[in-house]
Amino acid sequence: MMDVVKINSFRETLEKLYWMETKLELLRETMASFKIHNEQYQEVLTKISNDSSKHRELLENIINDLEGIDLFWLRNKAGHMEAGFDFNGLSEEEIMMDILDEEHKALKYYKKVHDETDKEFIEEIWKGDDSTRFFEQISFLIDEEDKHIGWLQSLQVTVKQFS
Repeated sequence: MMDVVKINSFRETLEKLYWMETKLELLRETMASFKIHNEQYQEVLTKISNDSSKHRELLENIINDLEGIDLFWLRNKAGHMEAGFDFNGLSEEEIMMDILDEEHKALKYYKKVHDETDKEFIEEIWKGDDSTRFFEQISFLIDEEDKHIGWLQSLQVTVKQFS
């Protein structure tokens, strides 16, 4: 029998990740509205935005294979959340620091999902044939967030703080 508290906590973490990827996907719009002029910043933000779109789709595929988590509800909730980032009054460097902070948070949550979710729990709620695919896909997303952090750090963006 499924542990309701465990599934709710798991769902909440996936919700956070889904919303983070959705926000990062919207960076293309952010570049135009906040007039990011630095070409290196534009290039990295475009790559992160494109990757985040793919990450959100991968999360949707993962969620579709999980019993007890409703993708339609998750999409609807994300659609009602505060839109994107609020970069009003920030310099380009401060914007990049905020994005780096968000990438660190996403990495932290992906690692939490990977490290704190036991195999038996996933086997219990996995609708597909091979529940090990869940951990493989989350590992891929961890590597992707590490890559994004590396790109941002190569621009000499420093982390202000993240929780």
